[in-house]
Order: sequence, then C-alpha cells, then structure tokens
Amino acid sequence: MKKNETSTDKVINQKYSFEKDYNNPKVLKVIDNSTRKLVLQLNHQSPIDSITVNRDGKQILSWSYKEIKLWNKKRELLALSHEQHPIKKMKFSYDGDKFISLGSNKIKVWDSKTGNSFFVLEHDDLYRMRDFQYYKNLNEIITWGDSKVRIWNIDNNKQVLVLKHSSEISNIRLSNDKNKILVWGRNNIKMWDKKTGQNLLSLTFNNHVLNAKFNKNETKIFINTGTYKTTDSYEYNLYQKKDLVKGYYPLEAQVETGTYLTPSGEVKALTREEWLQKKKKYEQILKESNP
Repeated sequence: MKKNETSTDKVINQKYSFEKDYNNPKVLKVIDNSTRKLVLQLNHQSPIDSITVNRDGKQILSWSYKEIKLWNKKRELLALSHEQHPIKKMKFSYDGDKFISLGSNKIKVWDSKTGNSFFVLEHDDLYRMRDFQYYKNLNEIITWGDSKVRIWNIDNNKQVLVLKHSSEISNIRLSNDKNKILVWGRNNIKMWDKKTGQNLLSLTFNNHVLNAKFNKNETKIFINTGTYKTTDSYEYNLYQKKDLVKGYYPLEAQVETGTYLTPSGEVKALTREEWLQKKKKYEQILKESNP
C-alpha cells in the first residue's frame, strides 16, 4: 500500500483510514486499519465535500462549501473560512508546512501551524481558474485557467512564468521531469519548456481536444479529439533532431522532402515504397538516439 492514497471520500495511510460518514455527511470518521474500530469522529457544520492528509499522515484537511478544518488524529486544530466558494480542491505542500485551497478564480496559500493566509494567487478572468498542481521538492505550483498557465513560487508570492495559450485551457499534463508542459483547450495543443518558457510545439485539430498524454519514454504524444461519444486518436512523434548523428542528415532530408540527390547532382523523387522504408529506418535511428 502506498503511504497515502487519496480519493474524494476516503484517505488511507499505513495506520488509519479517514472516511466520510454516508449516514451523516457532516461527520469525518477516523478508523484504525488493524482493528477497524472508530478512533475519532470529527464534525463539520455542513456536509463534507472532500478530505486529504499530509505526507506523514499526522494532519488531516477536510472541507465543505466554504469551511476548512485542519485536524490531527485527536482534535480540531484550525477552523477557517474560505470567502470564495465552493472550494474546488485542497492540497498540502510537499513539506507539509503549507496547504493550498482553490476557489473559483483564486488560490490561497495557508500556514499549516497558524492558519494564516500567506497570500492569494489570482488569474485574470473570474471563475476561470480550473486547477493546480504542486511541484515536488520545489515550493512552486502551476495553475491554469482562462487562457494562461502560471507558475508561482509560494515562498515569496512571485510569479515565475506565464504561458499564454490560444484559447481557454481545458487541462495540462507534465512530463516526468516536470520541465515540459503539455497544454490543451478547444481544438489546439501546445507544449512548453518550463525552464526557458519556449513554445516547443503547436498543433491544431478540426475537433475539440479531449485528452493528451506522453507515452512511457516520452517520445510521443497520444491525443484524443472529438466529442465524448465519438473520438479520433492521433500520435505525434517528439523526436529531438538535434541529437541525430551528423552522418544521417541526408536520410533526414530524404524523409522530409521525399526526394534524393544522385551522384551527378540530380534531384529525384522517391517512390512510396522507398520513402516508407527510409522513414522506418529514420524513426528507428531517432529512437535509438533518444532513449
């Protein structure tokens, strides 16, 4: 079992389960995993929306329409009010010293010990902040909504980077090293480099982009477009041409242009079969060059 497993209605760590009571939605139950006995019952003033725990399992966050409560396994530590409601999501920072709450277009960063709000992070357009993710080992969070992705340092309330998309953003996906940011909305996808802010890729489709993800070794992007009833699937290769061995440059040119240069200097067209063979060889070389 993982150290902490999080869902909407239940959080499990190695020793305890924290569960919403379906008979009384204002109650959070703490249950011993070994005995399944009730250890503690925690009460809200209104039905609980969701819960989460910090990495060491010692603090619990529960929230309802606009009410936030922080607990340990014995008692309520803090009761806070979130002026922007409903609360969409909450998450502890990686070190557990802070927790983050998402309202309609604002994110608040709170002190886990005092309950004080450090600062508020805002997007331009009201009711358009969709979600956030936390960068592990860095006190940074990435937020998205309206047509922008923003990266913030939550130690000093500084905006690290702003990436502008061509439409309202539906969702994002991060590469394994968190340095590539895949962004999609409506009928377009962009990929950005976090370190430089450079746009690495821009794709446009005839239908809405529903989802996008990297393959396991991040040499491709899998893309679904259409509606939730009818979808089309695409693959896009992410080969790093700069890593191609110099001796294969002529092969690269042949695949990209569909032509080849004869010893006498004539330019001739490849047949379809010749082009497919060269393309297959070229892709194999690229894959080996970019493990």
